Amino acid sequence: LVLSITLSTNAFAQDSLKKSLKSSDKDAPLLINSDSLDLDTTNRVFSYTGNVKLTKGDMNITSDKLIGKYDKANQIELVTCDDNVVITKGPNLEAKSEHAVYRVKKSIIELTQAPELLKDGSLLTADKITIFVDQDKSSAEGNVRVKVIQQ
Repeated sequence: LVLSITLSTNAFAQDSLKKSLKSSDKDAPLLINSDSLDLDTTNRVFSYTGNVKLTKGDMNITSDKLIGKYDKANQIELVTCDDNVVITKGPNLEAKSEHAVYRVKKSIIELTQAPELLKDGSLLTADKITIFVDQDKSSAEGNVRVKVIQQ
């Protein structure tokens, strides 16, 4: 009996945490995992390689390589992802490209090199796709094409 109460409480706590993260993804911590890390503290630059996964709230970015820069307050300013970049945010957004730049403070991700964005049954391709992370909006530039996919 005690075990089931603990599990129920734990499930409730996880639901509350998920709801609070969704409502404040902008303030959620940015976490990065990979096979290896190189850190240059003099230039405030870090480089992750191999099975890279960045998580912030309900957004995930995976890639083969990630290079980032942080400011004097040790806050990440800029993240550049290369090779096999996949971005997911919530259940309805998936984007792919070979190059992505995430401007963390502005909550903007710019995708180039064969970018595509699948959202709510529509596939968007262009020369450049910009995702406004906190606004549930995106824009596209150059050779823009939209394909509605039947679900």
